[in-house]
Amino acid sequence: MEEEGEGVVSGLSLVELLRLSLKGAIGREDAGLLLDAIPAVCRVVWPDWAVGERSARLSHGLALPLVDAIVLATALEAGAEELWTTDAHLTAYEGRMRVVRL
Repeated sequence: MEEEGEGVVSGLSLVELLRLSLKGAIGREDAGLLLDAIPAVCRVVWPDWAVGERSARLSHGLALPLVDAIVLATALEAGAEELWTTDAHLTAYEGRMRVVRL
């Protein structure tokens, strides 16, 4: 049986989830459940200088919005093999990590 890897999530993705619930784009109860569940099964990674520097380069090179570049850089710096996203911008990345659009 193949061993499963560790899940990683950018702390900014959790902040975005909270923001979407506050503006009514997602139900608050649903968002609350997700905000509890995601950190229970994934390591939450907050941007540091390495993520920031890589984000700037990715944002510039791929014409990504900065927050999207931060999410991408966080996954890359954490050594993720795949990035699961609903964001079409992130499919512009082609490299060692596979981007899976949900």
